[in-house]
Amino acid sequence: MSSTKATTGNIGTIDAASLTGAALPAMSGAALTNIPGVTNGAADPLISTNPSAVGAAWLNTTSGELFCCTDATAGSNVWVNVGSGFGAYGIVYGGRGLGTVAGYTHGGEGGTNVIDRFTFGSNANATDHGDLSTFRTYMAGCSSITDGFSAGGFGAPSANTSKIDKYAFSSNVTSTVHSNLSVTRRHPTGTTSVTHGYCTGGYSSAPVTTIDKFSLANENDSANHGDISVAVHESAGSNSNTHGYDSSGGNNSDLYTQKIHQFAFATENLSVSHGNLGTARAYAAGVSSTTDGYTAGGSGGSSLNVIERFSFSSNVTATDHGDLTLARRYVAGQSNTTHGYISGGNTPTSNVIDKFAYGSGANAADHGNLTVARYYVAGTQL
Repeated sequence: MSSTKATTGNIGTIDAASLTGAALPAMSGAALTNIPGVTNGAADPLISTNPSAVGAAWLNTTSGELFCCTDATAGSNVWVNVGSGFGAYGIVYGGRGLGTVAGYTHGGEGGTNVIDRFTFGSNANATDHGDLSTFRTYMAGCSSITDGFSAGGFGAPSANTSKIDKYAFSSNVTSTVHSNLSVTRRHPTGTTSVTHGYCTGGYSSAPVTTIDKFSLANENDSANHGDISVAVHESAGSNSNTHGYDSSGGNNSDLYTQKIHQFAFATENLSVSHGNLGTARAYAAGVSSTTDGYTAGGSGGSSLNVIERFSFSSNVTATDHGDLTLARRYVAGQSNTTHGYISGGNTPTSNVIDKFAYGSGANAADHGNLTVARYYVAGTQL
């Protein structure tokens, strides 16, 4: 008797050669389950694009870019562009392809070692994200795709420091020492390329001209990357794909300056002039879009609320780009793909987080509050 149906009882062994070609009929995979797949969409995933779990994949069918979820927190998901190896949404801002999910404000005057985290996607107050290893103030902020860095500054025991602290964006823990700058200093300016953090200027026993470069991945001490053409401190930092920019600040002859300086990430050289701000100031914050740098707040003798914009591609005077909700100095800046954020500050001491759009010159809006009102803080972003 011939058998027309395979059952458990009548299957013995099967020659592998019989599992290919015409030996098997065509089979549909429609009923298959529990096989991981790729979700298709006409645009990049957002922080609000909630996947089933970490490791989920998303294909942008318009651009062909593929993304992987590395943090599946509802409403605050992190999608990393696996093609470039750099962050979510496939958008590069400020010279780095980061998924801009959250901003961080760390340290501050009064012995504060708090690290705050706030979400870019919704107006909400910041939450505590751990502490720096010691209290720090007057430091520079740099960001990798996984960590924030606090470089230089003034800290325990009441002295200038060369310390570079590192804290993870993914966990709420106390920071660890990553490495050291080549020069002990406070009031340096932080900028970041894809692979390195840079600290320019600052003040030791006198204004500093050194540009330091340190690896974001390796815990090696900084190396000299050239000098700024004029020693400057308390300036604001921005960065393009290829260059770092220092705007405003003070030097040996002027307490408040309008100068914008530019230096290349690829070569160790002297910085060059890149135009001027419209308002002389120091103690401001720097923010970066893909095409422009922004200098916000600060002091020109009294606290300022002015936001100015300058082009990375041309050497021209900056233009007015609206106002902060509150005039203040000693502020921190954070960069999103579409908006800049200014947090903390002084005169009065503030916990305000302001948000302004790159695409329009409208005034900033209140985005929420830090957990602690403080100033002389530094900013980073994921």
